[in-house]
Amino acid sequence: NPSVPVVQLLELMGMHRVFQFASRSLAGNTGKERPILVIEDELIIRSIAHLILKPLGLPVLMAENGLEGLHTANLEHPSLIVLDYLMPLMDGAETLRRLKASETTRDIPVIVISSDAEVAAGDFQRFPGADLCLSKPFSPNEMRRAAARLIQGRTEALPAA
Repeated sequence: NPSVPVVQLLELMGMHRVFQFASRSLAGNTGKERPILVIEDELIIRSIAHLILKPLGLPVLMAENGLEGLHTANLEHPSLIVLDYLMPLMDGAETLRRLKASETTRDIPVIVISSDAEVAAGDFQRFPGADLCLSKPFSPNEMRRAAARLIQGRTEALPAA
């Protein structure tokens, strides 16, 4: 359960109704469920992303920086990565570059989130390999729909086992 400050923030942002969405798993998901990985240094944004993505019915894992995120991605091979651009230790651009350079993680869809002015203006050229860029503050519905679309597209592209 989210902490009291997170719940209060969600209520202020009008996001407290996010819990009313169905939490069924995506159709066609068989076997071990591949989680969603959120790589974000700010606890409040990680918590909000978790609440937004949880209704998709997949486990949501968290990493506080790019190094931890790379390790988790290689270990868990998530179905989707939500990646912050500005982080300590390793920024989102370097994390994305390494994710796409690795044979293990190159095919995982990535949503980059950033409060960067260029991202807010729609300039995503600095994020080669990203499937989508969202500017902070992002719409919960937009993030959830984009995540579901990217995950569904990935599962449909996988060969039958």
